[in-house]
Amino acid sequence: NYLDGVRGELKEEMKVKLKEEMKNELKDEMREELKEEMRAEIQEMLVEYDIKSRVTCQAKTKQGNASGRTS
Repeated sequence: NYLDGVRGELKEEMKVKLKEEMKNELKDEMREELKEEMRAEIQEMLVEYDIKSRVTCQAKTKQGNASGRTS
């Protein structure tokens, strides 16, 4: 039957479109998730770097004071 054929084609088109939309949605979600993970990692690295910088600065200050220099 002609209508069944058209209905079948339409159904197939809708399946393909739906799959494509779902794939794009998943890509967007994954992209957002990755951004959040990267943001968290960068934040963690900045905190770690700041702590190391402070320790290094404190060590240099203590060395300077130990050698008799005053700041």
